[in-house]
Amino acid sequence: MLSNDDPRRIFLDEIKTVLGDNEICMEDNFFDVGGDSLIAAEIQATLDKSDRWRSPQLDEIIEAATFGDLYDRICRRNHPSQ
Repeated sequence: MLSNDDPRRIFLDEIKTVLGDNEICMEDNFFDVGGDSLIAAEIQATLDKSDRWRSPQLDEIIEAATFGDLYDRICRRNHPSQ
């Protein structure tokens, strides 16, 4: 279980808010939980409002195998040396 201040938890909470599903986990696939291009744009806009990371591109949201994969992609873009 992720602690309340874990960045992955904060990221996932933002995704859950957009999708309206509290059962989503980092291993879930965007499309398997009902994602589509409009929801991808909403996720992008929500994450863009955060000061924790740069917003992902729409294709990153759509192409990520899981939300965990999307989180890793965002982290690599924000901190390329990691």
